[in-house]
Amino acid sequence: LAYLERKELPGKPTRETRLMKEFVSSVLSINQAPHRIRNRMQRILGDIPLADTIPLCLSRVYECPAFLEEANWTPAALATVLQSLRIAPGDAFRSDIRRTLLGLATVMTSELQDGTDAFYQRVDRAVAEGPEACWRFMEQFTAPIPGVGPGLMSDFLKNIGYPEFVKIDQRLNKEFPQLVGGLPSAPKSMFVHAVNLCRQLGMTPFLFDQILYQWGNVKLKGYVNP
Repeated sequence: LAYLERKELPGKPTRETRLMKEFVSSVLSINQAPHRIRNRMQRILGDIPLADTIPLCLSRVYECPAFLEEANWTPAALATVLQSLRIAPGDAFRSDIRRTLLGLATVMTSELQDGTDAFYQRVDRAVAEGPEACWRFMEQFTAPIPGVGPGLMSDFLKNIGYPEFVKIDQRLNKEFPQLVGGLPSAPKSMFVHAVNLCRQLGMTPFLFDQILYQWGNVKLKGYVNP
């Protein structure tokens, strides 16, 4: 709620290990069939895994303490850990997560070879060109990562200090049309529409996303209704 009260924003990570943890936590926040990854990982961890706790969660998922070592969260080192995992035949849940994270680690190994600032500059250029360019950038960036698209990357970018991004997910699909009539339903169209609407309202898509999150939050409604 501090985001609503003081319009605070997450800071941009200066270390690539932190950047990787943020990206991995966003990628594994997907909660769709067949694996319902977020729900399953939440049961394993006891809470929704975020950047601070994703190493502990993965160490339990794979029974591998190497995830707890900070040095193993550079893209190349994470790829090495993932490749060393022994997964039982037929274990699609762990196999699919590993395949996704290996794709992510490969992309980020190349992307971060000149440091985090070079990555941020690339995002800045897309932001400067507008929401259509942002969507194209996210599509191209995530194309080599199995199971990942602009929605999950939007979540990652908004969590690392880019308030121009909003994650188009089931929650936004449910809450947003209640506010705006005739809203486009395609994810790209909704993303562009949300960014343009927020510019007219004088707010960031990040803040708009937080407002919709709290509005649709079942726990919050329990306090508000009385």
